[in-house]
Amino acid sequence: MLDAYVPRTSPPAPYFRKLRPFERGAYLGHLRGLSVDDRRLRFHAITSDEQLEHHAAGIDFACTIILGAFVEGVLVGVGEVSFMHPPRETRPEEAEIAVSVASAVRGRGIGGALTGRALRIARNRGARAVWMFCLPDNTPMQKIARSLDGQLTLHQGTFDARMELTRATTLTRIGETFEDGVGVARSVSVLVFTSCQPPVLTP
Repeated sequence: MLDAYVPRTSPPAPYFRKLRPFERGAYLGHLRGLSVDDRRLRFHAITSDEQLEHHAAGIDFACTIILGAFVEGVLVGVGEVSFMHPPRETRPEEAEIAVSVASAVRGRGIGGALTGRALRIARNRGARAVWMFCLPDNTPMQKIARSLDGQLTLHQGTFDARMELTRATTLTRIGETFEDGVGVARSVSVLVFTSCQPPVLTP
């Protein structure tokens, strides 16, 4: 006798893809959704909506790559990889990364997944080291940095995490390209599925 069917109750898996300049609004929406304390941990200061708008508007997509984590089409996490100069013009020696994750999906490994993929992005563009800066009470990001062999030092009230990178390989480049393709395909499928839903009739 077959066992009774039990619906899957595990949360849907996230998928990842880079944001494009025209998605600046979605990026800003994610930042606005962070709590006051989460904004403090991300920007190391109490941050208003106006300051978030200024930050989002000032992103130079030639020097910054924004990796998004999506769950069922919703942007729930962001990993920013920033270079001093456009990586297409000159090989960067170092990069800086910053990660934020919506509180509703914490504890599912999304922050660590974003950080690891951000390191791969920097590595594939020639960076030899990546910096990440954490406040002393941001223990989740400190744990992630240590898990990635980051060397943490306390400097002027902030933990500075430096992670050394090895040279990119064909596999790391293929991995990034493949995952980008999967992420775009998932995003398109969500849009198509949503647009095909019948309208909800109200009495």
